[in-house]
Amino acid sequence: MACTGKRWLPGASVSGETTVVNCQACRQTAAFKRAEREQHPPDATEKGRSRVDERVSKIDIDSHPDLDADLAGALSAVATGVRECHRLIGSIPHLWSDEGEYRRLAACVADAATAACSAYQVVDMRLRRAGGPNPMREALKAVEAVRDLAPLDPNGTPGGLNATLTKLYTRWALLYPQADGSECIDRILDQLARVPPARKSGAGEAKTEDITKSLKEFLAGELAQLSNIVARPVDAPPGTLTEKQREILKALDAKAMTLDELATQLDCDKSRLHRDHLKPLKKLGRVINDRKVGGYYRPDAPPTMA
Repeated sequence: MACTGKRWLPGASVSGETTVVNCQACRQTAAFKRAEREQHPPDATEKGRSRVDERVSKIDIDSHPDLDADLAGALSAVATGVRECHRLIGSIPHLWSDEGEYRRLAACVADAATAACSAYQVVDMRLRRAGGPNPMREALKAVEAVRDLAPLDPNGTPGGLNATLTKLYTRWALLYPQADGSECIDRILDQLARVPPARKSGAGEAKTEDITKSLKEFLAGELAQLSNIVARPVDAPPGTLTEKQREILKALDAKAMTLDELATQLDCDKSRLHRDHLKPLKKLGRVINDRKVGGYYRPDAPPTMA
């Protein structure tokens, strides 16, 4: 096949007797492709792969300008996963004796599934808030299912490559009932058209943050005052305290003690000590029981921390 020379690129050359044409412009012409097919007819496997590549190329994986960056990225990533799954499943008849090609296609599915999962997580809550069917999530699940059915090393599974391909071939109709992935992408686009645009940070959002911050500071101050009121012991006339209660307060001076320790030190029945003496002191605010501190202690003379 000769070239007129009018469309040669700078530095281009012809190898042999015009059997290989390095001019990229000439190689794209229909005449060159027809002559190339006549001189080098592809075998059945190459024809099958070409048909698969032509079919999956119809799956649109480009981002859409009408979508924001997050939704467009998720759509492109999930669509890529759908495309690679269709490529693998459509290539099964040609993979029985080509383990290397299977490994390559399985790796493409695994990489696409990982990227699709990450991109979907960014928009998951927005899609949930929009409500309705979630075909993007359904498509992602199908991609994950194919990835799980297509191990990178088929020899590590029972039955090896043949069993792996058989399982994929028999289950592909359940995973992808449509003939190609274009219908799946159309449903996802219909879904994304219903998703409200992402909120943009601005003066209104900043004002809300200021109000929230002020409210938190106010509540923190109120809680601090309330803690002081609760922790402050109620002053009671000395005559209202029993002798045993005075002993308890003396024993809890700058220290915390459990009920068992108090009963042992004061030589008092544990149940009577709790019912007749500690409970009234707690009502008066003179003692507090906190296991984290070590038991009963006086808020006006808290235990010293080691």
